[in-house]
Amino acid sequence: MHMAKDRARWYMAYFSMRYTSGGGLNTEAWLFVVSDIEVELLALCYVLLNIEPGSEEKVLNEVRKVQNVKDCHRVYGVYDMIAKVEAESMDSLKEIVTWKIRRLEGVRSTLTTIVIE
Repeated sequence: MHMAKDRARWYMAYFSMRYTSGGGLNTEAWLFVVSDIEVELLALCYVLLNIEPGSEEKVLNEVRKVQNVKDCHRVYGVYDMIAKVEAESMDSLKEIVTWKIRRLEGVRSTLTTIVIE
């Protein structure tokens, strides 16, 4: 299975509350970056889309907004568009394609190809 790399950042939060001698409340909060790490994404697919005529630009912009879509282009041929989707699992890929891409207004049909290596 394809192992894509992505970046993640771990944080540590600090919060403090103290009563002052005058009866007031002093608060402070800090957020520290603990480390930057690389995270393995385990699933990759390409989604070929057929789009309703006249909706291509709108659908292209909407597909590019979907969180796990890494790339999306209009193409010539049997299909109108191709999107590259990466996720942490096959179940996540299924959810993204089924509920976030296929349900977009203007998408007529899709064909999903799962990358195996």
